[in-house]
Amino acid sequence: MTAYEDRFFAEYFPVRRRPPEVPFELQKGDRLLLVGDSITETPRFSQLLTTYLAVCLPNLDIEVRNIGKGGETADGFIPRSGSECLHYAPTVATVCYGMNDSGYVNN
Repeated sequence: MTAYEDRFFAEYFPVRRRPPEVPFELQKGDRLLLVGDSITETPRFSQLLTTYLAVCLPNLDIEVRNIGKGGETADGFIPRSGSECLHYAPTVATVCYGMNDSGYVNN
């Protein structure tokens, strides 16, 4: 018996079925855009990802562009999405926001 089938856990699993999984694969010549806050902005993140793709999938020739911006929130990206995001005509993008959106206070 799984947790989905146990009546004790029923209130924690209101949806009984998972949504269908959509397979995803990077394609040859994809232009990958990295969008996010300071975690994305750091050169190390994009360098690691670029190196990984070049070593593990060299035949795909994927171009990686990083437009992460330190201190930005998800709402902050909207005004620059047309000028910066669409300028690169990405075919794939990653989005990583959260810390600044949560409104945490740094003591």
